Amino acid sequence: MNGSALTIHPRNDLERAVESRFLWIRAAREWLQIQPNVLAARMSGSGSTVFAILNSEVEAVRVAEAARTHLGNEAWMKVAQLISGLE
Repeated sequence: MNGSALTIHPRNDLERAVESRFLWIRAAREWLQIQPNVLAARMSGSGSTVFAILNSEVEAVRVAEAARTHLGNEAWMKVAQLISGLE
């Protein structure tokens, strides 16, 4: 990308309605968003998943481990790599 910064502005139009009914979704998203190095945190689809975007796998693993502690054993975490086509 020639050294230019990528700006991320994810959006989910269902987020407000779902979060007003299922407070855990908003709590998880807001917790993720304030973690160091999180570029964005959003609800996926109609609310089955909350995700965060980070710059590296090392940072993602750190946030996932912290999330396990914060959110408890009932929450499922998965670290995955986005395929951007920019490499």
